[in-house]
Amino acid sequence: MKRILFCDIDGTLMDGFRGMKDISARTSYALNQLKKDTYVILTSGRAKCMMPEKLSIFNADGYILSNGAYIECGSTILRSHLFTREQVQFIADYSRRTEGRFILVNQENLFTDDPDDQMVRELLGSLGIQLRLLKKLKDIEQYHFMIEICREEKQCGLFSEYCGRMFSIKRQYTYTAFDVNRLGDNKGSAIMKVLDWFGVDQKNSYCFGDSENDIEMIQLAGHSIAMGNADKQIKNLSDTVTEDVLEDGFYNELVRQKMIQAMQ
Repeated sequence: MKRILFCDIDGTLMDGFRGMKDISARTSYALNQLKKDTYVILTSGRAKCMMPEKLSIFNADGYILSNGAYIECGSTILRSHLFTREQVQFIADYSRRTEGRFILVNQENLFTDDPDDQMVRELLGSLGIQLRLLKKLKDIEQYHFMIEICREEKQCGLFSEYCGRMFSIKRQYTYTAFDVNRLGDNKGSAIMKVLDWFGVDQKNSYCFGDSENDIEMIQLAGHSIAMGNADKQIKNLSDTVTEDVLEDGFYNELVRQKMIQAMQ
């Protein structure tokens, strides 16, 4: 039976915060080799429009995006969960009141109050996301995902306390920002839906991850691998720890597990 591999992007295949804004040659090779006998599913807080160049042309078998709010396999959309207007307004009002910043995301564009704002542009730039995707918010429409940027560290705790009971909130990697999802939307529930779609047993699933938004996926996959740069909690939950993303940990582990041949 064909196996399936779920792979996070930021901190796992690349690391924009540390200057690696697209995947390496070895990672590109590994992904293409895997496709011969493995379903490859990219899982991320990113939306389709936020994909880095090399991953945008890689023909993955499926996508779990916006931390599980949106799932697409082939030409079929398996899930498209949207915030209510009231939920979006709640985050927007909180952010404006506390001098934070928010970004609203669907699969085509990103929206915020001021596209020229330095805090917003700094975060997106560090991730290698094209700033042309950023649009001025004129009216609340339909969004899969939100990002809240806190002005300083002490505001992070306040945001978690105030909004944590209404939303699923995950702290972003090394930044004073949060991924914001509807309650129940996460990578774990998403991978179970994808496993059912492809008819693959859970024990034949593999995943790579590094941060808080990967926890549910790490817990449910049959075989879990944490990156060397992963959060301590992720390492403790995983079956295996590989090297840092900057040291091609994804490629190295696949070679060790004999899931691909070494690059010549």
